[in-house]
Amino acid sequence: MYEIDYTNKPSISTLRAAIRKAVNLGMPLIVLTWGENQITLERVGYAGGYRPQWVGRGWIGRKGGQDLAQELEIQQRTGIPAGRLIVQHIGA
Repeated sequence: MYEIDYTNKPSISTLRAAIRKAVNLGMPLIVLTWGENQITLERVGYAGGYRPQWVGRGWIGRKGGQDLAQELEIQQRTGIPAGRLIVQHIGA
């Protein structure tokens, strides 16, 4: 488990960097906390042979755990950060 407790409200960049670091360390459970607010990301494997997926819960400010989990899934599938992929798609 990878856990960080922030004293100041973290920016989206700070959250993404913490998630990246935890993933690179091979952590299957990531917990990011700021006061009473918390985001939990968990890599879960489903029955039937599907590959494990990231699932997110909770909120810190406007940043939702499921949104960050989806970004992480996109990045792992394509090798491109989700934000950059969206900009490339819209700009095309």
